Amino acid sequence: MKAYEKELREGHNLAWGGEWDKALEAYERALAEMPEEPEVHNYLGLAYLELEQFEPALEACTVASRLAPDDPAPVARIAEIHQHLGQRHAAADALYSMGRLYQRRQDWRQAIRAYQGAMQLHSEYLPPRMAVAAIYAQLDQPQRAIKEYLNLARTLKQQGQLDKALDQCRAALEIDPRNAEARALANALHRGEPVEDIEADPEPVDDGVSPADIARDRALEELAGIPFGDTPVGPEVDADVAEPGEAPAAVPSKPALSP
Repeated sequence: MKAYEKELREGHNLAWGGEWDKALEAYERALAEMPEEPEVHNYLGLAYLELEQFEPALEACTVASRLAPDDPAPVARIAEIHQHLGQRHAAADALYSMGRLYQRRQDWRQAIRAYQGAMQLHSEYLPPRMAVAAIYAQLDQPQRAIKEYLNLARTLKQQGQLDKALDQCRAALEIDPRNAEARALANALHRGEPVEDIEADPEPVDDGVSPADIARDRALEELAGIPFGDTPVGPEVDADVAEPGEAPAAVPSKPALSP
């Protein structure tokens, strides 16, 4: 255990110094000591990702997720890796999985961010949109819930699933029976008329919901929580300067946070 902790600490210090190749070597030595410890696989994945070695990064993060199935950190990184590899559908699926993890924790904000990231990557992927609609309904945010139900109805109509599209309109009308857009959309679906001209509100936009942003935030949270020695590795950052969810410009390749 002591050898494992020593190598892991060495890897962390090297990572904060931007020496990812040497950090990787330290993490590999730690892995040899405790091959079933999920955190070392997670940090291996981070090091490989920083070195743009995407296939081994994906393998390491997949193992980390298998060993710690309730941890969203490796799943966020899996989404980012898939996006680097041009695998948008796989990235969206990973973000949906991450949203479910946060939803089980009742961390609604992070769950919605993950689901919205999945929708941005794959607009016709229905499960995250359904999950967002259900969350808004549960949190008593009727207008947002209605918007998502009607977006679902439009997508289902495009996919030829008319009955399911009507179900989404009914769900919206259960929330607000007088909603003009929901009534108009339902009537158009009943009559087999085009729905493209029925006014729809713009898609919700959240800053920083891309897989890279989510994974970056998680990486910073992990590294910021790592216990270090007494030697500073960089200047302190004023917490009032950085926006929530925004990484300091030089982290993690050039340390910008004190231990």
